[in-house]
Amino acid sequence: MKSGKSPTFLWRIFFGSLLLSSLLAILDIRNLALDKGFSLTQPKWLGLIIVIAFMGIFALILFVLTWTKGFEKIKVSFDAFLHLGENRFAGWLALFLFFLSLFSLPAFISHPYLGSLFSNRLWIKLLLFLLLTFFDALLLRVARIVYKKEKKTFSWIDFFLFAALSQLLVYQLFLASLYITDYPFAIGWTRDSRYYYASLFFAQKIYGQKLPLPILHPTLHFIFSFPFLFGKLPLSIHRAWSVILTLGLSRAVSFALKRRMGRSPFAIFFAVWIFLFLVQGSIYAHLLVPVLIIFLFVSSENPKRTWMAIIITSLWAGMSRINWFPVPAMLAALIYFLETPQEDKNAFQYLKLPTLWFIAGVSSAFAAQAAYIQLSGNGARGEFFTSLSSALLWYRLLPNATYPPGIIFGALLLSAPLIFLLFYGARRWQPLQKLGVFTILIVLFLGGLVVSVKIGGGADLHNMDAYFVSILLVGTTALAREFRLDSAPKLRWREMLFAATLLLGWFILHGSGSRGYDRFTTDAILNDLQAQVTRVAAQGDEVLFISQRHLLAVELIDVPLVPEYEKDVLMEMVMSKNKSYLDTFYDDLRHQRFGLIVVDPQKDSLVGEEQSFGAENNKWVLKVTYPLWCYYEVLETYPAGIELYVPLAEPMDCK
Repeated sequence: MKSGKSPTFLWRIFFGSLLLSSLLAILDIRNLALDKGFSLTQPKWLGLIIVIAFMGIFALILFVLTWTKGFEKIKVSFDAFLHLGENRFAGWLALFLFFLSLFSLPAFISHPYLGSLFSNRLWIKLLLFLLLTFFDALLLRVARIVYKKEKKTFSWIDFFLFAALSQLLVYQLFLASLYITDYPFAIGWTRDSRYYYASLFFAQKIYGQKLPLPILHPTLHFIFSFPFLFGKLPLSIHRAWSVILTLGLSRAVSFALKRRMGRSPFAIFFAVWIFLFLVQGSIYAHLLVPVLIIFLFVSSENPKRTWMAIIITSLWAGMSRINWFPVPAMLAALIYFLETPQEDKNAFQYLKLPTLWFIAGVSSAFAAQAAYIQLSGNGARGEFFTSLSSALLWYRLLPNATYPPGIIFGALLLSAPLIFLLFYGARRWQPLQKLGVFTILIVLFLGGLVVSVKIGGGADLHNMDAYFVSILLVGTTALAREFRLDSAPKLRWREMLFAATLLLGWFILHGSGSRGYDRFTTDAILNDLQAQVTRVAAQGDEVLFISQRHLLAVELIDVPLVPEYEKDVLMEMVMSKNKSYLDTFYDDLRHQRFGLIVVDPQKDSLVGEEQSFGAENNKWVLKVTYPLWCYYEVLETYPAGIELYVPLAEPMDCK
């Protein structure tokens, strides 16, 4: 498909998206005015609205023209105009401007003024993304003289795909890089707690005492612990390692799937899309490890290697998450169903091998979990099964304040392109192949929904991880088969991938990230916190870090560690109603065991469940905040989101 001959389908997708984004960007500006309290009649805002409105009208006109014969003449004339600028200097200049433009979106949301206004305005960012994609496609069209080869032509869809995927890739990497900071205090609820739990694998070296290993996500904390092998390192190194590990494993999985499609440029485009899909699906790094092993080593042509891969990954899953126990075997079964036709086998013969894999995989996972529980040094087995007794908040399946799209709609929308590939590829499968593939996908989808509605979850789509990697495997395999059968040209695969990229962009552009911090104020808070805890520890009293425990792990604060009641586990026990654990906690508070408690700011605020994390907030207030206030009072509140509590001189009777 040569330049200037690309189907109008591409332009309809683009101009239709530009029209919709323009209309909703104006609505975004209206909502911004309501939030900030300024008038839209001010010249700068009125001018911005007029510009966006004209852009929308222009997109509407061009969208309508794509349904007429005159649009082909417009494309030919436009190509002829661009052809005038085809020389080596213009080509290199266009390449330079292309690479420069890739940083426009990151610069926009990190700008002190523009970022504060627009970083959380999705449709304004999406409109800017579409304009940059069009601009970059033009630059690539001009720059093709630089990399033009004999017998090699590029179409408009190639330029658009490359531009859109490059924009999203740079933006996603930029968002990930924002977390790699030397800011000492916690970012988010749980993210920095991981470094404390990772440090437990080196507890004797760091804390001078042997401590139980993590209860939650042991394998995640194990792979996050590797920087501790090199002694004391800055917190930024630990954060960088977690980011690099997650992105690196996502990249490895995407290229493992790309192998199924060969070396065509489309396969490279699709591999980048897979990478962005995995990152946006928020799949934890430790769960990508068994996925990568299964994708690389499971094959119907090598039974021994397949069995070994299933057993090893199932053992890993057994020490990871209980809902992942059957996943390695189910992924292997998917590969079997996708690669192995039924032919003349009866149902028993055909289903026997994946059934044996499932039994062996789940058994291995349970055995690994039982062994870890015994070796971890944790006394109470019940603490490993809290997810089985936690409340289920079914309303989070639908649009809600905690996750506005709702889990069902969000999961289906994100995976919609892969669902299309599933049904498109299924037309070639035999009945038992269809039964096996659809059964596994439905089970993993429903299982992900159940895990997502467990109290404490449902804020994003990360609990749909097993479904995402399985539908990704099926979709990629179906697409690869279409290319192998030379039936790919029957559909406009590049245009469809471009539409899928725009859909993915809707998810990616929700993210905005943080914009630095006041180093002087932060250092003053850290120094004062160090002085406070050191003073109490010097008196022989225990200092309990319910939150901010990573400060001890990376030795930013040096006081003896009290291992009980870290925030993540404490919250898990609250949500699962673990009475024995909480009774011990209340008894320690009643006896004022701790001379100082470091915790997030506590509020006397019971809210409705319709608010974001309303159910979790109420559980914490009732089961942690109120008991804490019975025996402790606030000593200091820091603007970094930290409160210090000391024993009350006259405790209240809160039995």
